[in-house]
Formats: sequence, C-alpha cells, structure tokens
Amino acid sequence: MRFFSSRSLIIILLCVFFTNNAKSQPFIPFSTWNHAGVTGVYLQPASIADTRMKFDMTLFGVDVNVGNSFYGMKKGFVTSGDWFDKIDEYSTPLEKIKNHRMQVGLDLQLLNFMVTLSPKSALAFHSRVRTMVNVDGVDPNLFDIMDNDISDFIGQSYTIKDMAFRANAWADFGVTYAREIMDWGPHYLKGGVTLKLVQPVTSGYIYIEDAGYSIKPNPNAQSVDEATEDVWLKAKGEMAMPSGFSDFEDFEDVENMFDDWKFGKNLGVGFDFGAVYEYRPNHENYRHPDNPSMWKRYEPSKYLFRIGLSVLDVGSMKYTSDWTQSFAMNTQEEIPEDEITDFDALRDAFGLKEQETKYRVGLPSAISIQTDWRIYQWLYLGVNPYFALRQKKGNKVGTHYMTSVNVTPRIEMAGLGFSLPITYDQFHAFNVGVGLQLGPLWVGSSNMFNMMFSNKLREINFCMGMKISIYHKNKNKSKSSNSVITDTIE
Repeated sequence: MRFFSSRSLIIILLCVFFTNNAKSQPFIPFSTWNHAGVTGVYLQPASIADTRMKFDMTLFGVDVNVGNSFYGMKKGFVTSGDWFDKIDEYSTPLEKIKNHRMQVGLDLQLLNFMVTLSPKSALAFHSRVRTMVNVDGVDPNLFDIMDNDISDFIGQSYTIKDMAFRANAWADFGVTYAREIMDWGPHYLKGGVTLKLVQPVTSGYIYIEDAGYSIKPNPNAQSVDEATEDVWLKAKGEMAMPSGFSDFEDFEDVENMFDDWKFGKNLGVGFDFGAVYEYRPNHENYRHPDNPSMWKRYEPSKYLFRIGLSVLDVGSMKYTSDWTQSFAMNTQEEIPEDEITDFDALRDAFGLKEQETKYRVGLPSAISIQTDWRIYQWLYLGVNPYFALRQKKGNKVGTHYMTSVNVTPRIEMAGLGFSLPITYDQFHAFNVGVGLQLGPLWVGSSNMFNMMFSNKLREINFCMGMKISIYHKNKNKSKSSNSVITDTIE
C-alpha cells in the first residue's frame, strides 16, 4: 500500500490548474527584445520609452509552464500523445534534492497595447490573467514514502517543517507610463512605472509549519495479506479551501472556482517600477540632423550596452474562503487514509470548523536585472538574472515565481527575429529554448531542446502571441526601404 501517490498529486494539479484553467519569468524568449513592445512592460516598465514603435498591440498572448523536482521525464514523453497514462513509463525519480518543489503556471494576455506619446515618453494599457500553483518544502524522505510501498518504511519516524501547497488565480489591469530621464552625451537613462488594479478569482492552501509522522505495524492485522501498517501523525499548520468547494469532487469542475467570484469584489492594488541605462558611444550618428537634441526614431537601437533594473508585482489582494483554519495535533494520532474521502472527514481528522473568512495574499514579487550587449547591428547577447521573492519560511499563502539566470543570444529585426535562451533555475536544471518572430506571430519555449532531447526533463514550457506593430520610418529613405520588416542601420 502507498500512503499517497506523488504521481497522483502531480496529475491532480495538472488537471485542476493546468488543463482546466491553465513559472519562472514569463515570456523568456521575447521579454527583453527591443521589438517586444507592450510585452516588455511586464519585465521592465521603462522599456517602451524611446523605442522604434509608434504603436504595438498584443491581440492575444499565452505562456504555460509546468516544472518539478520530483521526476525527470525520459526523451519522447512530450510527443508520446498521452501524458497521464504514460507518466509511470517515462518518469524517473530525481535524486540529491534537498527539498522537492513543483510549479504550475498560466499567463494570459488580451488586447494589450502601447503608444508613443512624444519623442521622450510612451503609455501602455494591459490586462492579464494568471494562475499559479506552488508545492514547496517536500522532504525527500516523505517523497520516498509517497512514491513507494509504505510497508517498506514500517518502524521509521520522520519530521516535516515548512511544507506548503498554494494555489492562486487572479487578473490585473494596468497602465504604464515611461519616459526619458537623462540624455547626456553617450549616457542615456529612462524610467517607467506601472499601476495596476488586481482582481482576485480563487485561492487555496495547505501549510504545514511542523509535523512528525511515523509508520507503525497494525496490531490488528491477521495476516500478511491484510494491511500491516498504520500512519500516525502530529502536526501544526493551517489550511483554506476556495469558496464554492464543499467536497473533493468539486475539484473536477472548474466552474466551482468561480462560485464566489464577482468583478469588483476584494480588489487590490499593485505596481511595478524600473529604470534602464544605455551607453551610446556613437550617439552623434543617431541624432536628428535638424535637431541634435532629438533622436532618429526609426533606429532599431542606439546603444552598445544597456542595463536595466526593475521591481515587479509589489502589492497584495484579498480572497474569501469558505473555511480557513489553523490546526494543532499535539499528540500523535492515527490517520486512516482510506476513511478521509470528503471534507467532513478531513475536518474531523484535523479538528477543523467551517467558517467563512478573508485572508490577504501578496503578489509574486520579483527583482529583475536586464543586461544587453549589441554585438553587431542586429546581433545581441543578453544576460538576465531574475530573483523571485515570497519564498521565505512561513509564507503560508503567497505563490511565487522561480529564481533563474537567463543568457539569450538573439538576432533581432523589425518583423523578424530568433533567440536561443539558456536558463538555469531553482529546479537545478539547465534549459535551452528557442524564440521565433515571423511578422505578427511570436512563438517559443524556454526549454524546447530539453523537451526534444533530454532524458531528465523537469519542465515543460510554451509561449506564443499575435501582435500588430507600427514603426517609425526613415522619411529620407526611398519608399521601398521604409518597410517595417527592414532595419535601418547607419
């Protein structure tokens, strides 16, 4: 008998929060491009100031990510055609992991746009829906029990500290203003800020502050064919279930997640801010001939090197739960797994009482650094550390991104581009992906090559978008060279 199947846990999370509702930094293949337009404001609000674009609109954008440190999937899993049925066949437990974790994320964008206001300023409006699931702090010993026959662990005792399952879904609607701050010879500085209204949708969490559990022989077992072990547990923690969920079967219907949702209810506020410095040693070549204080706006980029710093998702939101309870089992008690079949049994086992309550959740804050070197005209190399916050011990409810370092060589022109992002993140894995722009279509993955060739695949990622972009043109060039898919370099 298995006390709990970790494969089952992963499948449940995928079904509930991925397929029904659908990361580290979202849109990794494109977010730092000079032609990212409105897509870039989610990573750096200042990015839209002094760009080549008059107007940019994302008609539709999506980024999907699933990552874990429990299992590595063998080559061929992604193309096998039936993930759930073949997960046992393709999975290999990962070793030497201090604390196992998992993340599922969906990022949807719809009808976002930016517009240049003046040679020195720009404005953007954007809407976004995000769903995030984090599982953190799963002790390797517990994972072994979850993944094997529990009878192999009879007579052993273990402890758990700071383990959490968290799930949040919300929407935000923002406005970004960016402008030039300093223009001093080769030194250029711009800044930006985003103010957003946050609409919570649904949330739930289970947090184990401290627990001890042991596997004991069952004294009532009459033969080896009968159950020969009991699970005894003492625990201290807290849990909450989403409004609209009254039994385990409710997780099968995504509509229950919106049972208590109402637009304008429990609104929160958030903001991002950032700045970008550019070193432009050949700045005279990019000045307007009739007005040296103005830049040629049709140039794709004017810097040799740039560095940006941004602070993202500062703020919080408030959720309503049908019940949010702390629990403390001070002495070890037998937990009959087979009898916990509904919420009532779960409440009885942990001594919980149903009550409606509200709790506040912080946005998944992060600090991002963006560095970029223009090697030659349309050839660039970016190095982008991303520091995800909200990961400290005792975080009961707040979901978070994953800390990562991303190195991205790219070829970039208006309407045409290619990137090769190389990422190392908290799942202790190197990912190699690809990003491709063909006119209005942007499509990519932060780990495409891993999905195709790796025998220990830990993450699955895909992103795409459809955009409309209007560029400033060089009026001194012939009409044929004014095409928005041709870069002008002097």
